[in-house]
Amino acid sequence: MEVNDYNAAELRLDDYIRLYATYQLTSLAENGMNQHPFCIGIRFNGI
Repeated sequence: MEVNDYNAAELRLDDYIRLYATYQLTSLAENGMNQHPFCIGIRFNGI
């Protein structure tokens, strides 16, 4: 089983808010559909 490669980024705004995103470089399945999941979100620190 190979390790899935992914990219991740995080942008910090002030001291309490962070925006983040990840994207998987390798496909979920070896054959069939070519799917690359991604995630975006907001993190609130101190809440």
